[in-house]
Amino acid sequence: MLSELSQNTSKLSRSVTRGEEKLQYLRKTASDRAKEAQQKLAELSQEIVEAEAFKMQVWGRVVWGMCRVHVCVCTALCCICVITYHYHHGHLYGGLYR
Repeated sequence: MLSELSQNTSKLSRSVTRGEEKLQYLRKTASDRAKEAQQKLAELSQEIVEAEAFKMQVWGRVVWGMCRVHVCVCTALCCICVITYHYHHGHLYGGLYR
């Protein structure tokens, strides 16, 4: 009976040891995965910041381009209107209807 109790104690001791080893392994694995996830999150955050900066740069170019086009078109239309007005109302070349 004493030897049986000793054997059971020995088996329990080995089981506890294996359980502790498995727990340490799982803790290390969880810690490693958490570090990898934090690193990946930092990389993704950086990519988001870079993408936002690129988007703002593109929008800045688009808006600047649109402003330049509008200025050119408006200036051209203004010149056409002024010349047409002066031409038809006798201010240039003696006027069309004189």
